[in-house]
Amino acid sequence: MADTLIRELNPPTGRIASPTPQYWNGTAYEKAEGHDGAIYASDIYDARGLSTDDKPTDRPKGTIYTEVDTGDLYIWDGTLWSKIADDIWSDL
Repeated sequence: MADTLIRELNPPTGRIASPTPQYWNGTAYEKAEGHDGAIYASDIYDARGLSTDDKPTDRPKGTIYTEVDTGDLYIWDGTLWSKIADDIWSDL
C-alpha cells in the first residue's frame, strides 16, 4: 500500500496541488491543525497534579506528568514514573 498525502483543494492556476501540512497518525495521514507556524499534535499526552496526588498508571508510554506545586516533571515508561526535571518554575 502506497502512502497518499493530503493535497490542497484549490491550487493556483497552472500549479500542481501541493501537500498540506500533515502528520502520520500510525494509520493514515491527517491534516495538521495549529496556528502561528506550530502544529497541534493530539498524540502528546500529559497529566498534571499535586506532588501528593497518585500519578495515573493508565496512560500511554511517554506521558509527561507535571507536579504543579513543585514544578517537577516525570515520564511514564509503562511501568513506573521517572523524574526527568526538577522545579521547572524556578527560572521563571
